Amino acid sequence: MKKSAWTFILAAAMLLAGCASPEKPPRPAEELLEQLPATPDMAVSSDEKVLPELMNSAAEAAAARYMDSGFRVLQQEDTGLARDVLVFCDGSVFYRIETDLDAYTGDWNNTFVPALASDGKTQTNINASGTGQGQLAVVNVFERDPVYNGTPKDMMARPLAETISCNGLEIMEAYPSSFAAWKETGTDAEGTPTVTVHWTIPDRDGLTSTLSKSRFSKTGNIFPVENDFSFTLKREGEDWILQNWSTGSGTGTVTDQGLEADEAFWTDCFGNPPAVGEILTLPE
Repeated sequence: MKKSAWTFILAAAMLLAGCASPEKPPRPAEELLEQLPATPDMAVSSDEKVLPELMNSAAEAAAARYMDSGFRVLQQEDTGLARDVLVFCDGSVFYRIETDLDAYTGDWNNTFVPALASDGKTQTNINASGTGQGQLAVVNVFERDPVYNGTPKDMMARPLAETISCNGLEIMEAYPSSFAAWKETGTDAEGTPTVTVHWTIPDRDGLTSTLSKSRFSKTGNIFPVENDFSFTLKREGEDWILQNWSTGSGTGTVTDQGLEADEAFWTDCFGNPPAVGEILTLPE
């Protein structure tokens, strides 16, 4: 066989194996922000994946910022639901503990707490329900294939990217031209530069129709009908760190304050898994 034929076969094999070229590194947030217009009337849809890339970039920067401390996602829905998601890593193990509470009544009896710990190979789940203020009854404990994998930083970034994209990041990456975005620059109370990214779905019915004929047909258009979304980044050195967001149906923020007791509690809980029916008393 001629050398040129061997070269062609080798190139084809590398392409099929995903080795034809190295994966491009993610573009920095600064570069992505420069591509967004500064006024809403200039916001246009594009085949460029600027919006989902920017969401991933912001989530990754925040994950790096909070890698040692962990962080808490606090979200308030217009329906009165208060969502508290604790995210942290202990060594190579990733933890995600979600608490959904009725913010109007503070009633723990209707609270459900799904918690998981993953090393990227195996995931342990502890599901519990509220029995009173600060107390949980264990519903079940089981292992499964991991939902979260990759490096610890990858796993920490994902809950943030999911939150600010309304869990629609894969849809955005598949159909970027269905979304439009623009930016609003400013400063916070300390004079630190900030930028708020506003995004919308210009043709909601069109996106719904497109999704109905795609691999997303089972989930459909999952974005809130308010169609008014945003997230705000704050400049820290060379990075833009996620500060807060609006999902149209609620608002949220991220913090690294007051996590030590909760992180120690859940690390111990997964290290010594509780029995079904056992009552857990959360740290005050």
